[in-house]
Amino acid sequence: MRYKWTILLIFSLAAISLSIYFSLFGSNIEGKDVKIDKELFTELQEQQLESSLRMMKSWGDENLYSPSNAMEGSKDEYVSYYAYQTADLLGENPHEPYCRTVIEFLKNDSFADEEDQLIFTGIERVYRADQSLSLCSYEASQSKAYMEKHVQHLLDTTYIPDGYFISNEFKEYRDKPGYELVKVQQTRMMLNMASKYGFMEALDQKAIRSWVKSLELNELQTLEAAAEMNQIMGIETARKIPSADIDKLIHKRTYDFNDLMDLNSLAALQKLQPELLQPDEMAEIAEKVKKQFYGLSDIQSEYLKMNLLHQFHSLPDPQHKDMILKDLSVYRYEDGMLPSFSTYDNQFSPVLIGKVSEEYAGRSNPAHDEAILKRVLAADIDELMKQDPFEVYSFVSLLSKTGGKLPDEKKEALNAALLKKMEMPIVRSSMMGFTFYAKALKQLNGSITKEMLPPNTEAILNEIIQKQASYFGEKDQVSSLAFLETLSSIGLYTDQVRKAKPFADQVKTDPDSEIGAYLIYYKAALMHNSGMPYDQNKTGRNISQLYKRTGYALNSSKSFPDIYSTYFLMAINHNLTEDFHHES
Repeated sequence: MRYKWTILLIFSLAAISLSIYFSLFGSNIEGKDVKIDKELFTELQEQQLESSLRMMKSWGDENLYSPSNAMEGSKDEYVSYYAYQTADLLGENPHEPYCRTVIEFLKNDSFADEEDQLIFTGIERVYRADQSLSLCSYEASQSKAYMEKHVQHLLDTTYIPDGYFISNEFKEYRDKPGYELVKVQQTRMMLNMASKYGFMEALDQKAIRSWVKSLELNELQTLEAAAEMNQIMGIETARKIPSADIDKLIHKRTYDFNDLMDLNSLAALQKLQPELLQPDEMAEIAEKVKKQFYGLSDIQSEYLKMNLLHQFHSLPDPQHKDMILKDLSVYRYEDGMLPSFSTYDNQFSPVLIGKVSEEYAGRSNPAHDEAILKRVLAADIDELMKQDPFEVYSFVSLLSKTGGKLPDEKKEALNAALLKKMEMPIVRSSMMGFTFYAKALKQLNGSITKEMLPPNTEAILNEIIQKQASYFGEKDQVSSLAFLETLSSIGLYTDQVRKAKPFADQVKTDPDSEIGAYLIYYKAALMHNSGMPYDQNKTGRNISQLYKRTGYALNSSKSFPDIYSTYFLMAINHNLTEDFHHES
């Protein structure tokens, strides 16, 4: 009997030992990764290419890469208006919920008077609503009574006896320099609406004609507006633009926003004076604007570009057309509205994201590299170190990726500044700074030693290994993952980092988590850098849950992608698909 219990005890201990082993080192006893399957590989490849190409479209010769983010929860009348006007030029009718939303806006008696945080206000707000509804299939008839009410209100409150209209918010500035075009455009809008809704007889047309006649018709936008106003009132516009001014505009190397406005005015005037533009001149304009892509983040410029192409009977770039229409479906809320978009003032991190996108798409561009390197070499090191740590890391990464070399004096200054940052012990608030400064230091010098790291680096690492728990607390597991990932990335403490695998294994990378994208990134990057086996299939599925057709979102509750989540998860996507290639 004692023999039997001894055997049972041995097997029990063996089972407990195996259980402990599995809990510490994972269920895959052979230490092999669970690779992504072929279907997921194809899906990830498509995501990578779409995200990369979308990021690359943000290139501008002056701004370099300047991607934008949709602002979660925002609804923007300006963006929505120009997006649907652009879509109409591309052959897509407005989304019916958008038409109904505009009518709901018009039901508000104070619609024309609201100004808070709006781009369209007063006259322009009512005019743009009317223009939007003119594209709708059936809602326009339902809106007639509301429009008549708002137009009557504007006629009563915005007319100036000198013969023009101007919204209330601009009245105090109406005689200041730079406001002449505002008066011109708003008077044009009011005449359009007065004509459409039967209020022309109520206007003092004599005063308005006199005011229009007094305008200095030296600019294309003023001339076009005057011509339209005169046409509504049944009189001709005699002024002609000198051909020298037209030639100068046409033959510019690139067109800025004001040029696009002028060119649209020129296209409108060309209908009245066909001799203004020759076919080869229209073709030259169309060819230059066709190459530019502005997207939803600069949707008015995109509209002006598409309208020019439409006026000149030139087809848009098919890829640009598809991207605009896809973005419209991605960013559109259920009520048809679209969000506001924000751009980044940072000098280097958006450019790095664009440059990395080029690499993932296999689309290197020497001209881009030259422009990027020029900006990098012009940077002041003292000013750079005042920026956030990711900017510093982006600066050094761009220097490396473009094959640049800092002058010795600048390199020494940067190296000294980074080493200075490393002298302070790591605390929770400085953790992400440590991550990017350490990586920057490694890239700058080609190597890094333990002596360069903060004084408590080993103590943090040892505690994580000993407790198999986050050094920064259970609620801040991502900082401990980032700490370990940094050490694995710079190639220090490699064996010790691998001993922290049980901790890493227990961290849940849930796409529903508030910082899902970052948990996924740091855990997967740690495993990849350290050669630790992990479930790549699960990781791939997780990042796919965060894919929003043009990039990756921070978590699954977000409606839109953001560029930083996209940047980090594109790196994981790249690792997964590269590993699949190597195994195949």
